[in-house]
Amino acid sequence: MKKQGPHSEVGNTSEHSGGFKQDPVSRRAAIAARARKNPKEQFNSLLHHLTYELVEECLNKIPKSSAVGIDGMTVEQAREISLGFFRQS
Repeated sequence: MKKQGPHSEVGNTSEHSGGFKQDPVSRRAAIAARARKNPKEQFNSLLHHLTYELVEECLNKIPKSSAVGIDGMTVEQAREISLGFFRQS
């Protein structure tokens, strides 16, 4: 087994090297499995795993009738800000 350094990242063998692109659920499952298998491995950057589709899916699972968050933000405000982040990129 190849030794993984502290800056190794899950996903380097898929879409980042021009290979196949996994769906978000498969990528999350791979990250979780790798973390369980190698509990001492450090995951320094997971931001590249966040996609517009994943964020939208998660935000859509929050009931619209939910109470505001600790930051005072409604679900709709969080959706606008979060999805706006991806539109700017």
